[in-house]
Amino acid sequence: MVEVYTTIVIISLVTLTAYNFHKNATNKIWSVLSNKYGCNSRNYDKSGKLEMIFFWHENAPNEIDYFNSMYISPSSTGILIYPPINNFTVKSILIPWPELSIDGTKYYFLRNRLKVKVGNTGVYISLLCRWKSEFIKYNAEKST
Repeated sequence: MVEVYTTIVIISLVTLTAYNFHKNATNKIWSVLSNKYGCNSRNYDKSGKLEMIFFWHENAPNEIDYFNSMYISPSSTGILIYPPINNFTVKSILIPWPELSIDGTKYYFLRNRLKVKVGNTGVYISLLCRWKSEFIKYNAEKST
């Protein structure tokens, strides 16, 4: 009887994992970003910080999706967002600074986060407020 329970648990875990990978790989909003800003993260500095990434389309602000863990790594070019091993089906993106604009803050998962509009894609992402200094730094460099 123990073998039956073990088999059921293993099949359930494999099924949930496969569903999660499929959901991440076929996410429509993230596909918009990865089609426009997709990159090979191996070519960039990967000293990023792990955080939750929330994203939504401006036409459906209540349909918020998220990745539980993604690395955020700012550079002089833009913000690199790339997955850890548990999200290997998700494509990395590098969004250039001129394509990003802060549109206020909002609370998600008990943290105040920057609400950032991504170019003309109609997509918003939320980043922790600690990245605000990077936006200020970029804008100061851009104006000089």
